[in-house]
Order: sequence, then structure tokens, then C-alpha cells
Amino acid sequence: MATRKIMVLDSSDMGRRFYALALRSQGYEVVVGSELRDLDQALTLHTPLVLLLDMKLPGLSPYSLCGQLQTSFPALSVLLLVERDTPLAAVEQRWAISRGAADLLLKNPAQVEAVLVRVNQLIRGISSVDRQTLRSALQGLQPTLAPRPLLPSPVHGPVLIPSPAAPLASRSRFLNGLQNAWLAIQTKAPEVPTPLPIEPVVRYRGTIIHRPEISLPVELEAQLDI
Repeated sequence: MATRKIMVLDSSDMGRRFYALALRSQGYEVVVGSELRDLDQALTLHTPLVLLLDMKLPGLSPYSLCGQLQTSFPALSVLLLVERDTPLAAVEQRWAISRGAADLLLKNPAQVEAVLVRVNQLIRGISSVDRQTLRSALQGLQPTLAPRPLLPSPVHGPVLIPSPAAPLASRSRFLNGLQNAWLAIQTKAPEVPTPLPIEPVVRYRGTIIHRPEISLPVELEAQLDI
């Protein structure tokens, strides 16, 4: 069986650790990076099948990169992760897909199953997650680099203490999301994202000659920082 490699490209140590652990719980080999030059090395040495890309990575133009990767590495699927408190609109996801991404998803520990399902759909063609191994992985997260939890952890749930160098608001949001992720695994069925239908990009000798036009409302465009 071919190695199923995933790359997590995220400037946040919390994000890299969390998504790498979640993906490994599903049997994937994970390569992590914190800046764009790490991506160049990974594409050369590891040839990942899926890239989880944090849209707030410094120096990143996410949709420009998606277009470049779609042309140079057509076998690579890019899942864009955007960190915000409001839900995504379908038009935002369609717009991201039209720019070369495989999908646009929320970067939030509480939405980790949706990310894992989307990865499984892309690589294995299945829409399920091994919740038992994911639950065990979350249980295994241990406090590091801090003397006490920033937030109370759920009963029998995981405690992850991010680095004190991380902004307090970011740490609090991350821990809240982690606790919600743990509770969701215990209490409800996983959220299964449905791939959005979209007109495929037409190519000629590797060059994009047609790309479907998707209009994005100004307020949504501002939220995506494009």
C-alpha cells in the first residue's frame, strides 16, 4: 500500500501539533511546516497527497498558491483552513474551489472531524472517521510548557496547554475548541461535509484556459483576506 502522506503548513505550533496528531490517529503519515519554504522541501522529498494550509500563514497569498500548485502538482489536493468564529458560506467554498483549492474549511478543533472526513474523501473515497482512535489521540494530549490549564477541561477529557508565547485570546479559543471537539465525539454523530459541485477547470497542455467565475460578496471577501 502506498504511503498516504499529508502536510500540515501552519505558523501556529498549536495548529501543527493538533492536526498532525488527529491525522496520525487515522493512519496518515504527516509532515509539518511553519513557513512557505518548508512546503518546497516537502513537495520535493515527501510528495504529500493533501496539504492542510493555514490561510493566515505569513507572506502567503493562498489562492495564488493554490493556482500554482494546481498547475505544477495536479495530484496534490489543498484544503484551506480559515480561523474565524462565523460559519462559512457555500459561495465562499465554491469560490475557493474555483481558485484551485479542494475545499475551504474552518480551522477550529471543534471542526476536526469535518477536516478528517474531507481528507478521507479525497484519499480513500470514504466519508467516515475512526472516532475511537481520534478519541484516544485527544486523550493523549498532555499539559506542556505551562503550570496549569487555562480553562477547565471536561471530565475524562484532554488537557492541552499551548505555549505561553501564544496570544491569550488564541490559546483560549483553541482550548475551547478542543473541549468542544472532545464533547462532540462523545455525544453526536460526526459532521460530514458534502463536496460542492463546481464546473471543472479546463486545461490545455498544463495551462488553465477556462476557470468558472464565482462572484464573492465584499463582506465575505474581507473575511478571507484575499
